[in-house]
Amino acid sequence: MPTPKTRLVWIQIASEPGDVYVAECGPYDFEIRATSHRGYLLRMWQIRPEDSPLLFWEKDGYSLEEAKGRAARLAHRHVPAILALNPPIPK
Repeated sequence: MPTPKTRLVWIQIASEPGDVYVAECGPYDFEIRATSHRGYLLRMWQIRPEDSPLLFWEKDGYSLEEAKGRAARLAHRHVPAILALNPPIPK
């Protein structure tokens, strides 16, 4: 069964020195934030309607491109299966 492509579109919401980028994909939000000593921090949040977002994955020490690549791999691994179980409702 084919799975939808997962593509993250990054939006920069803060610039240097504290770069912050965000992206959304399915039920997840991604955040990449510059840290003072450990490169970039990648966070993946699971969005849940019942209460606040749940921190799903976090790791630092990346370059910006490494963090974006890791986020893309996480999205590709987790989002298609969820979207296949919950197809969008036609309008």
